Amino acid sequence: MMVYKKVKILELREDIIDSIYESLLKHHFQFVILEVESELYVLTKERSIFKIEKEETFLKTCEQDQYYQTILEQEDKNNMIDFEDIALYRAYIEKYKERMKKRIYGKQYIFGSVAVKTKQGFITTLRGKKDLEEYTVVRSVDHKQHVVYAITKKATLNAPLLDYLFQNTNAKVIVHINHEYDISLPYESYAFPGTQKDSIRMSKTSFNIQYHGLFYLFDKEGNLMKEEKMKYPKYDVYEQIYKRYFAKGVDYFIKEANIYPNDKILDICGGNGRLSKKLIGLSQDVSYIDQEKDMIPPDLEKMGIQIYNDSIEHFVYQTHEKYTKVFCEQAINYWLKHIDVKQFSNLFEKEGLFIFNTFSNKPTHIPMVKEYRIEEKAYLEISYLVDEKVYHIQICQGYEPHFTIFDWISKEQFQELLSPYFELTIKEDEKSALYICKRRNQ
Repeated sequence: MMVYKKVKILELREDIIDSIYESLLKHHFQFVILEVESELYVLTKERSIFKIEKEETFLKTCEQDQYYQTILEQEDKNNMIDFEDIALYRAYIEKYKERMKKRIYGKQYIFGSVAVKTKQGFITTLRGKKDLEEYTVVRSVDHKQHVVYAITKKATLNAPLLDYLFQNTNAKVIVHINHEYDISLPYESYAFPGTQKDSIRMSKTSFNIQYHGLFYLFDKEGNLMKEEKMKYPKYDVYEQIYKRYFAKGVDYFIKEANIYPNDKILDICGGNGRLSKKLIGLSQDVSYIDQEKDMIPPDLEKMGIQIYNDSIEHFVYQTHEKYTKVFCEQAINYWLKHIDVKQFSNLFEKEGLFIFNTFSNKPTHIPMVKEYRIEEKAYLEISYLVDEKVYHIQICQGYEPHFTIFDWISKEQFQELLSPYFELTIKEDEKSALYICKRRNQ
């Protein structure tokens, strides 16, 4: 049975939230629903806040999830672990404990945990986490019966997730830091800690969970386990390497939006800023977002453009901004499948527009090579498909080659992902498609 509370407040102000959060902990609520005028938000035990559309739908989803229970066993935990593992646990606690601490209303809270894999189960932080030096041992987790077997004291609510990660990766140590994120890591959607939905995750390396913070995975040598990140060149080099892609310009993009001076505009994965630079001449309120620092031209801010050096995955659930027009040029395939589209739709004002382009033809599994020249420079491109991922190599004479990986997304998949929240108009030619998506009234 869920234990929660609903509270009406005038605004999402920090001191108000802190007071409600203190009540949540005192009365052991699983969460608090906040009603702010006509909008609904959820405050969690991790002191995260996210918006929901319908209370009934949210509660039904919560009721359908399965929570793990803990069975405590009275054994000597010291007989189950090596002293080297205890020392390792304490070393990671010492390294990360300051990043886990947060003061609310003058009280210090701990948001995070450390786990070290042992010969039988794993050492981890206690539930409640008043003293990070103290630990318990999780002997095993039964994911079919949803039971955590711990020695003497209950483990962190993350125990089922930690166990699943230890069983399915080469991690020796896992560090969770709530309220902190690493934009170079992939994002996974939020679920309440200690539930089946939260615990069964496919990540093999370090990752973020929306509203719940980052999870660093370390191997037995102490190396951070991290997906190899695609490195982008500086914006001016990028312009040269991908010169043919800029030949079409951006006017065809902009004309579909019917922009007014009072429009609030967001340019997603803005790259060299050419779209933002055009838009700021049409609207007084233009924002640009790109997680690659080297891609951000230094003159954008001087032009009055708001700069966000962030990933769209992180930005979407952190911001409370709303936009009338949102653009994404030649980048949708990098992020759409890795985001909560419902949460993304909350970026838009009523009937706001989302305009993006993409390629229409599915690449083949056989590498396709294209050679051409622009302004006496030789260019070569190689593209091919592996497991619904497109691998692309871009080569320009005089520059290092650039390698990218992104998702193949069919027209049917775009429609499936977006149509619940947007009305779609699609304009196609032989090679590309332009999507004009109008936010549905819900």
